Amino acid sequence: MLALAVILCMVLLCCSCAGNKMRTSEDDDAAAGHTAYVERDGITGVVLEDCTLTDCIVMTDKDIGISSGPQRKIVEKMGNYDIHAGDIILILNEQDGRMKVAIPHGDPPHVHGYLSSKIVSTKKADIENGNQARVIECMTYDTPNGNKLGERSAGVQILSRERGWCQIEPLGTGETPVWIQIEQLSFDFDQSVLDTAE
Repeated sequence: MLALAVILCMVLLCCSCAGNKMRTSEDDDAAAGHTAYVERDGITGVVLEDCTLTDCIVMTDKDIGISSGPQRKIVEKMGNYDIHAGDIILILNEQDGRMKVAIPHGDPPHVHGYLSSKIVSTKKADIENGNQARVIECMTYDTPNGNKLGERSAGVQILSRERGWCQIEPLGTGETPVWIQIEQLSFDFDQSVLDTAE
């Protein structure tokens, strides 16, 4: 008798669920209007004149309360974003004379936007005159040929160049500027970038 009652309950449960589709996290994302993403190979470039990125977005991570697994990306529209001649960018794609680029540094982080491809260079000589660079385990000094201050690894803003030396400060920190030898600069920002699918 107990077995018959269990079977009857199972049949009723199955019948009540037969017309219902089980919701998945993908369904929830689509219903909520979440953005689809794609990995792009970002190629280092430099802006040759002051300009404004248009149709900008900022991509940030949102903690969704799961201790393991990826965090959800949040895309916020931010309007336009001014950049300056010499600023380093990552080229994500190009179409009809217009480039989609990402700023590999700065505040706010993860800015993506569009600019004219006519004002961007990927030539090594142009990039090496850029405003930003990377340093890895690089000795810093208080003045050119001055006192050693310690090693630094960071993305940096280049403030000035002087006879084989450059004055830098870590990006976005406002720290006291230091000096390094120019040959310690790396202008290779190439990296894979998560972008919105178009």
